[in-house]
Amino acid sequence: MPGPAIRDEDLIACAEAIIRVKAIQICKNNGTKFGDVKDVRQELTLYLLSRKHKYDPKRAAVSTFIAAVIG
Repeated sequence: MPGPAIRDEDLIACAEAIIRVKAIQICKNNGTKFGDVKDVRQELTLYLLSRKHKYDPKRAAVSTFIAAVIG
């Protein structure tokens, strides 16, 4: 059973660096334009937010959860 909810702002703040790096990796690997990084970052952020109800602080740190979802 998931633990207490984490605020969107807190989750996004913790995820910024991971999302930025992952978006760049995705764009490089797919041969897309660097300008698409912003769009990929937005999609990754939305995906993370859609999965946040699964976060359980009793099982893992928020950074571990983010890495598992985005990774």
